[in-house]
Amino acid sequence: QKECLQRFQERLDQGANTFVLEACMGAGKSAVAAMIADALLRQEVVDHVLVLVPWKSIQGDPEKGMLGAFGKLLQLDARPQFFSSV
Repeated sequence: QKECLQRFQERLDQGANTFVLEACMGAGKSAVAAMIADALLRQEVVDHVLVLVPWKSIQGDPEKGMLGAFGKLLQLDARPQFFSSV
């Protein structure tokens, strides 16, 4: 995860603006995505982050899945009522 985040930052510094994050299940993609979002927000590269998840099971809960990763790493209130599914 640390190496992925470092490579992302290097490519961002070189002017890249398109990224694909691919890894096997359980590799920590949600955590890396949250760290990348945090870095982009702190560096004021973006104003907001929109997270789309294809399945409710990936969304998880405040302890696991995307809710847990983004909630903990970005210090968000990740209770389900603050998220919606379409």
